[in-house]
Order: sequence, then structure tokens, then C-alpha cells
Amino acid sequence: MTRRHEHFQITKYARRYDRGSGKFILSTTDISSANMTEAEEIGALLDRFYRGYGFIPKGMLQDKIQRKQVYVFRYKSRIIAVAIGRHKTVLWNLLVHPDYRGKGLGQALLKYLNPKRVRVKYTLKDPSQFYEKAGYRFVEYVVPKSFWTRTGFHKKGSELTIKIMEKASDAIQNKS
Repeated sequence: MTRRHEHFQITKYARRYDRGSGKFILSTTDISSANMTEAEEIGALLDRFYRGYGFIPKGMLQDKIQRKQVYVFRYKSRIIAVAIGRHKTVLWNLLVHPDYRGKGLGQALLKYLNPKRVRVKYTLKDPSQFYEKAGYRFVEYVVPKSFWTRTGFHKKGSELTIKIMEKASDAIQNKS
């Protein structure tokens, strides 16, 4: 099956309603790579969620957008969900606007990106349960790169503030 025809279940904020299943449907075509004109809006959403930490500097965000590593979901002309990562490889960040959580958007973005590894930052709130429900398992703790400690987002020093999680099947194969 091609990605274009794959569908994700979502409860309320999708664009189509399937009478057969009685659910709203979010298609992969509703998720798109971000473009440069959206950098400001994405940065504002990230900063709002992370309480103004300057979570991703403008230049770094623009670089990730140019590399096609930022994916967005829009609803009513607003970006309400963002994923930053490499398709089928690694997910660095996933954010759903607080007003739209619990509607399946995070799971849809995760399924769309289908990363083998997820870097889970747990300095504000630990989202590990979200990834565990999606089939990811803890692999190791890591120290953040120096940039993240310099900006003050992670605690200074050598504290382990990032968890690496892998898809359960991948984590089992790596231990063999």
C-alpha cells in the first residue's frame, strides 16, 4: 500500500468523515513537509509549549525545514502539530498544540514518520508513555549535546536528560 492511500484514525479534527466506520479520517496527505514561510509560526508554537526557552533557534529550525525534516498538520489555517525528525530514522521532537491533544494527531505524525528511534526529552514532562503505547521501548539514557545545555533548556553538567527509545521489534533485534 502506498503512503498516499494510508489512513489514520482521528476522533474530531479531521477533514473527512467515514460513514462506514463512524469515524473521522486523517489522510497522510493532511501531513506535509514544512516550508520556509511557516518557520515563524512553528517557532512560536514550540516556544509557547516549551515556555519561551528558545527551544530551537531560528537558524536551526530553518535548516531542518530546508532538509525536509519538519512535518506539520494544519487545521483551520493554523499549524496545530509539528514533528521534527528524519523519515524512518529518528524523531527528535513531536508537539501537538495543547488544545488539540488526545485527538490522535501525535499518533498520526508518529505513524507517518515511522522512526526507528525516538529521542525523548523529559526535563519538563516525561512523554515516555505516549511512545510506549505506540510500541517503543527504552534503550538508554544520554547526555544532551552541548548546545542544549548552553541554551539552558537541559540542566547543566552531565545529567542524563534524554531517553532513547526504539520500536520494540528493533530494540529486541539490537540486543540479540
